[in-house]
Amino acid sequence: MAHVNFAELRTSPIASVLTHYGVEVRKRNQTELVASCPFPSHRDSAHQKDTLAISLEKNRWYCHSDSCRAASNKPKGGDCIDVVAMIDRKS
Repeated sequence: MAHVNFAELRTSPIASVLTHYGVEVRKRNQTELVASCPFPSHRDSAHQKDTLAISLEKNRWYCHSDSCRAASNKPKGGDCIDVVAMIDRKS
């Protein structure tokens, strides 16, 4: 099993982590990106487009889907570690 440097991962640009997983991000403005939610917890695929908001300043994400917020147990989204955990279905 490969060793994960969580401190390094946490400071990685969140857009780079999402891109690593094949998530296409679009620029909303100078400090925010949007994307279709890639998380398995996003149950309503019909309302998946551009529900993921990414703050470049805070290096955090927020999905506007109730199912994603409930699954992450973080009502205000998460960071790079949460992206990896949710996409890879790890706790």
